[in-house]
Amino acid sequence: MEEKAPEDVSEVEEKVLRARTVYVLMKEDYRISRNIRASWYFSNLDTVIPFVPRKSLDNIEDELTVLSVLPHEDDVPDANQLRDGFKFKLLPHSNIIFLAKRYRIVFVLDLSHSAASVDLRTGEVILNKVIPTLRRVFVSPFILPGTDLLYEPELYVTVIAHTPLLKCTTNQVLAQGIRVLKGNVEDFLAMMKQRYDSFEQNLASEFSKLQLQPMITEDLTEVSDGETVCGQHSFNIPMNPEAGIINLLRQGYFALQLLPENSSAGICVVTDGSLGVTVTDSNRFDALMTQLRNSTIACSFLKMGDTYCARAQFGHIPHVELLQFISTATFGAYFSSCPDLTKDTSQQPNVYHKALLQWSFQRGLEGFRYDLAHGLQQTPVHPTALINKILAHPIKVGPSSVVNPIIRKKHKDMKLNTTLNSVLSVRLREGYTIKDVSITKGGKQIEVRLVLPWREYAKIEYYATASWPLDPFKRQTQVEIMIEGSYDFLHDITCSTRRGVLRTTNVKNFWMALQSLCQADQLLVHLQSFGSSPVHYKLISSIANGIPVFFLPPSSYNPELNSQHNTKDTALNQFASFWNPVVNLDIKIWQKWMHSHRIEMVLEHDVPLPKCLQIPHTTGRFNIVQCRQAFATLTTLLREWSSFILIEGLSYVKLLGKDPEKPTSFLLMRSISKPPCIVLRCAFLAGTSGRNRYKTLGELKEKLRNLKFPHRAPQKVDSNKRPRAGQSDAKPAVIEHRPPLQLERSEKNCCILLTKPVEQILISYERKPSDMTELEDPSKYIKSHSMTDQQIVTKATRANAFNTLSRYLHHQRWIWSVKRGKVDISMQAIGKILSTLSKIRLQEGFHFASSNSGIVNMVLEVNMKEDQNEDGICVVQYIMFPPHVKTTLDSSISEDMDEMETTEADGELQIVTECWIEPQHGISVQNSPERQHWDKGDIQRNSSNSKILLSDAIWKWLE
Repeated sequence: MEEKAPEDVSEVEEKVLRARTVYVLMKEDYRISRNIRASWYFSNLDTVIPFVPRKSLDNIEDELTVLSVLPHEDDVPDANQLRDGFKFKLLPHSNIIFLAKRYRIVFVLDLSHSAASVDLRTGEVILNKVIPTLRRVFVSPFILPGTDLLYEPELYVTVIAHTPLLKCTTNQVLAQGIRVLKGNVEDFLAMMKQRYDSFEQNLASEFSKLQLQPMITEDLTEVSDGETVCGQHSFNIPMNPEAGIINLLRQGYFALQLLPENSSAGICVVTDGSLGVTVTDSNRFDALMTQLRNSTIACSFLKMGDTYCARAQFGHIPHVELLQFISTATFGAYFSSCPDLTKDTSQQPNVYHKALLQWSFQRGLEGFRYDLAHGLQQTPVHPTALINKILAHPIKVGPSSVVNPIIRKKHKDMKLNTTLNSVLSVRLREGYTIKDVSITKGGKQIEVRLVLPWREYAKIEYYATASWPLDPFKRQTQVEIMIEGSYDFLHDITCSTRRGVLRTTNVKNFWMALQSLCQADQLLVHLQSFGSSPVHYKLISSIANGIPVFFLPPSSYNPELNSQHNTKDTALNQFASFWNPVVNLDIKIWQKWMHSHRIEMVLEHDVPLPKCLQIPHTTGRFNIVQCRQAFATLTTLLREWSSFILIEGLSYVKLLGKDPEKPTSFLLMRSISKPPCIVLRCAFLAGTSGRNRYKTLGELKEKLRNLKFPHRAPQKVDSNKRPRAGQSDAKPAVIEHRPPLQLERSEKNCCILLTKPVEQILISYERKPSDMTELEDPSKYIKSHSMTDQQIVTKATRANAFNTLSRYLHHQRWIWSVKRGKVDISMQAIGKILSTLSKIRLQEGFHFASSNSGIVNMVLEVNMKEDQNEDGICVVQYIMFPPHVKTTLDSSISEDMDEMETTEADGELQIVTECWIEPQHGISVQNSPERQHWDKGDIQRNSSNSKILLSDAIWKWLE
């Protein structure tokens, strides 16, 4: 028997094995979208693939690399025999698990009032379970099954302690951007325990001050991108407990934008689950779910406390179904109990590895639910659990659903003139997941069934059929739309009987979802027809010469065909008919049909600065910072680099492809201008490879980074600096560093590229605060009796954004008194002081980001480093207010007064500045000579070796 063993192994290696589970690693240089993952799956489906085990995870160049293959048990009883490689076949039922080298995860700790209750099963306060639950998630690395490779990804972690108390002004970020590895996980958890205890004490102190005041939740002022309209002042709106889950996820979504972009994203909520019994504001909920799905963010929930208890106090009943639905719909996980695996040394994948690090298409079908697989078997079966078994899970319905039967109904079928890959790319971006794949008709046809969990009681199924093997030149796909849900829901959407407000809204939103589904397919067919006809990309002479295709009429947002062209030209009209839907496409939903990217930048300001930037005119008004020269240079670059202009100064298109005469794709660029801050949104046609996108964006960024101001006039050359005869071969002089204010205009960059989404964390004041000694809530200026609904929405959105930032960023304000009593001081002297402060900040590397009503905001990105780890970025904002007069009449001043007080007022004249710092973990490094005082040598405590925050060093310097 021992002599035949090698022969048996060789026979196994020669035959083709059926793949049961395949582990695939994604490249870390850029984000690998769901479309690329699905394209890899279908291109390798039903094909024989040679597999050679890797010895390390370094030097991986392909976008997707197979790390391990587990064959069917019938083919190979022991997968460890296959160490030298073999051939495998990817089957429709094979489970593909995608892994990443880098993850960004935001842990949101739910510290709502229900978490302060007692768990009746254990007799412990739920708040005391927060840190132990968080600790259990961070487990040791594991060895990939079937290999000897140790999988230890980088985890960039942010921890937020979320409280719904609006009056609690304590900073809620316990940590941001910490790179957690096996070597520092214990130090990280110890730091979280210390900061959590400190936050809990501050929260108790703030709560004690509010005992005699009405408590207000964040939802009273929050709106989601203008989705909700408040009809009255937020203080008079009753509390909405269901908004808790929306606020938790929105805060996690915001924090994810500040972590490294090229990584797999996830939000992990530690909660007791008491989030209401239903979602009353379906508009906000749908908008949030769309954001999470489009951004490929997996939401997971770690539940604390008992799930069911007949003696639950104060109605603190966990909404398990809602948490399961959100986790399933976003490819996340749900834990009703968190097992302690910190002492497990087996190095095998455990439940936390599978839930938070592994991504697969099947995850969107039934989710990852630790309770149904393990917890339910360990607890006694009580009536509630028995009812759950009878009703079954609403997303994966079993044959025992006899109480609330599930009904299927055909909605529509149609034929699309596009490829199956294109259809799948849009559906996957919308949150659909691949439920089943089958090859029929003797291997000549492929059927793909996708499903979208719309609610816990309803889902949409989407069937797509095409010829097999897939051929990019066969642009025919047959689709069929099915509706599956409970009898009550299907009765509501098909009958016109009168219903309540909530049910009517749900039915309306469901039909809108089906309508948008059909509209998305129509636009998909339109965009994918780009390369099918030359009329879509062949430029007529006027467009090739730089004349924009469209223009925006005054006071209008609807582009019209530019009259400078020959509007009777047939080729022009065909060209414009293709690009008209593109130029009108809402930038918020670009990601459905295209690969979307963004480039953040601030423009260099015009010189000289206006005199009345921080002190008012005689009319009481202020000038603003202008960037006309930089913006004109930027538009010139985009005009020359792009293939043609859609709208001057707004939209540009660059045609892409190996053959310039027959492009196969395009890059759409749109500038969102709020100078000095500029966001250049870039979108590639779906199907463009990640490598080509990465290369094209790198080329554009390099051009923007090297963009200089044009020379105004030839500069005079000093005769002493002219090269002498015989010195032509001399070595070039070393360019010495010069402070920013000493650079010539032609030496300055027009665009300063930013790493972080600064426009999302930019502090913006609509007016100068009336009381400079405290951080005011902007919602107090919302007056429902004198505003329209749209004005209330706009102001409430800005107030909500400010309140969110004020609890996320570190903040410090300084007030200097420059005049008291009748001591005379001129406004020009005050202006010189403020101008000097501006020049100091410019010399340190700050740039103007916004100016409004004399309030100037300057930003700077500081390099950060944590021990020997990679560098990070921290955003610092410096704000200067116009001169403030503090008088005894401050309390009686009308809130509608927008003009600043004059110096003749009988009071105290003050200069007010403030600084906002992103709570990025690490120490400041690589500072310019002008701000060496920020470097790590100056932000160490003299009395010990412990580090202090960058904010402490900046506070000290600014004082």
